[in-house]
Amino acid sequence: MTTNKYPGTFTIYKKIGAAQFTLLPPRRDENGRISKNGAVLLEVAKSAGDKKYGWSDKISFAVGMSDICNILDNPDNPPRLVHSMPGSDTVKALELEPGEGKYQGTYMLKLSENNKKEGNSKFVSVPVGPGEYQMMMRLLMHASPQLVGW
Repeated sequence: MTTNKYPGTFTIYKKIGAAQFTLLPPRRDENGRISKNGAVLLEVAKSAGDKKYGWSDKISFAVGMSDICNILDNPDNPPRLVHSMPGSDTVKALELEPGEGKYQGTYMLKLSENNKKEGNSKFVSVPVGPGEYQMMMRLLMHASPQLVGW
């Protein structure tokens, strides 16, 4: 099996922001066993104007197997996902808000990062079209076996 050193990404570019999805494979120990499951790394950045994005001030969110299961439980109206590492003051939240009315079938991908101790927060939203949303769902489903090393 050939392993690609640099995984491919799926990127959505919009006027107000961009979202990038990258597969992070699981880590294996010296015996070849999975020591840490993989994830789909979601990175979002605000638009910096003129088709440029502020990737140096991005927000990252690791979408793991439990997150994928929660999203797939109700793909038409996915739940808000919240990550907070033990011992960390940073809380990250991911929302996929369905559009209404003339925007039905679209989604607004919203990612926030709040640091309680430092009192700072970031927020980025990226509109997602129906085809892009379907692609996201298919990539998450396809990534699932790889995340657990199957």
